[in-house]
Amino acid sequence: MGLNLLETAAAELEEAWAAHADPIQRDTLERVSLHLDEHGRHALAKAGHPVHLTASCFVFDEMLEQTLLTFHRKGQFWVQLGGHIEDQDASLREAARREFREESGISAELWFSTAPLDADIHDVSSAFGTCRTHVDLAFGAVVPRDSMIAVSEESDDLSWRAVTDLPSGAVPGLAGRAERIRKLIRHEQASKH
Repeated sequence: MGLNLLETAAAELEEAWAAHADPIQRDTLERVSLHLDEHGRHALAKAGHPVHLTASCFVFDEMLEQTLLTFHRKGQFWVQLGGHIEDQDASLREAARREFREESGISAELWFSTAPLDADIHDVSSAFGTCRTHVDLAFGAVVPRDSMIAVSEESDDLSWRAVTDLPSGAVPGLAGRAERIRKLIRHEQASKH
């Protein structure tokens, strides 16, 4: 993970921070930025610091009524698609897009956010190895509801779920994050018309 990815990640964080009016999100993004400044590329590497960045993607259908969730094999919970940043990723956006495509089998999207739409810091179990805390930056994507999906090796299941009725066994905060991102996508789409 080179300096270019570190610089790109910092720029993506700055773009996300500038776009958010929500004070809690702005505070979380500030904490993410400070962590990145303090730990540099080690904050991005899976084998690096025990607190590091992940990139995820909340995938919605065209009507923004359904979101695609995975039942994570290690964590044994329902969660949005996403994961660790890899050496070949040139940006957090690229990492989120790669993870979404790998974990869903979907090869293209109708829309994909240019910057993270949500930030969340949460602890993870020992099932995740040396990692203890994920600093997750979530992007948003819109895909056709009839897209063919395929469960990946990292999951036990993959399912479209109503945003207003997420399954029991979902990670804490998932409903709030999904709704926040859905509102931002609606706002983005409305501003283009």
